[in-house]
Amino acid sequence: MHALILGAVNPVGCRLAEALCDRSLTTVALVEDWVQAPRLARLRLRMIEGRVTDLEVLRRAMAGCDVAFHCAEYDRPLEAARTRGPRDTLRLAWRRLARRVDSAFFLPRRNLECAEAVLSVASQRGVRRVICLNAAAVPTAPEEAALRYHRELGLSVTVLRPATLYGPFCSWTVDAVRALCRGRKPRGGPAPCLYVDHLVEAMLLAMDTDAGAGEVFPLHDQEPASCEELLEAHVHAFNGNWKSASATRRCQERETDADIQRARRVLGYNPSSSFAQNMERTAAWIQWSRL
Repeated sequence: MHALILGAVNPVGCRLAEALCDRSLTTVALVEDWVQAPRLARLRLRMIEGRVTDLEVLRRAMAGCDVAFHCAEYDRPLEAARTRGPRDTLRLAWRRLARRVDSAFFLPRRNLECAEAVLSVASQRGVRRVICLNAAAVPTAPEEAALRYHRELGLSVTVLRPATLYGPFCSWTVDAVRALCRGRKPRGGPAPCLYVDHLVEAMLLAMDTDAGAGEVFPLHDQEPASCEELLEAHVHAFNGNWKSASATRRCQERETDADIQRARRVLGYNPSSSFAQNMERTAAWIQWSRL
């Protein structure tokens, strides 16, 4: 099978690339800037430079492609991890303000343009299956575009709508740790939460079956029950005293969740690790990364 990853340099795309290479699948990664792809450079895959909105680049990347993973909504600009003085602090604050303005006014339109380009070329190139990620965790225009291509053109599209994503390299975890480094309380996020490897597992399941075509699957973990608990776990991980016993408090509350039951029934979704195991890995990465 020939797989294409769009948004390959973000945490989801990189982790997916590792999983595909572990399966010995022929993998192509679309990379906007080579400097952003150090994690991909060590993998046995082909990288193509270009933007997701460039139709010619997409046509070249999708040549002979069986499945396309569109996870570019998790892309975000790189920023320096540390500041060395007042000027660096001001520059970093300005970049963050610019990013918030971009997210509020321009990002939705850009995400729709990317989705339309990907879906259009995939339909033209005869791609067998497209898996789209909706990073907003609520219905959006790109999600509706994906469903429209399935209804009107018969394109096999599955939409995954992950909850707040955490784990090694993930933006939520990185932002939380950097806030703690500055002595600030990290901002929470919408509950519930999802570990990055569990999202990748769901993407691979959606690749292997056509049963989820034309459907949207909200995804989250059974535990923790809230981002407050996730944040508390990150604080302990940052301080180097993560205790796995604290991860089992409210996991029973979501056993009958309809969305997860549907993902289990249709896709066979069944996360392979517990919150304690996920946080042990995340804590080890936090100590290693020295954010």
